[in-house]
Amino acid sequence: MPEMADIKDKKRRGLILIEEDETSMDANDRKLYQIALSLRMMLHKRRFN
Repeated sequence: MPEMADIKDKKRRGLILIEEDETSMDANDRKLYQIALSLRMMLHKRRFN
């Protein structure tokens, strides 16, 4: 099952679009990832302004 793990890892990093049949856990992971990413962008902008 290395392919499945690879897909999951890519999902976590937001590299591939999420399938519609994803589990709610994957959806939550993606939400957290997007929140973390936007926070990082905000901090990054603040640092250089």
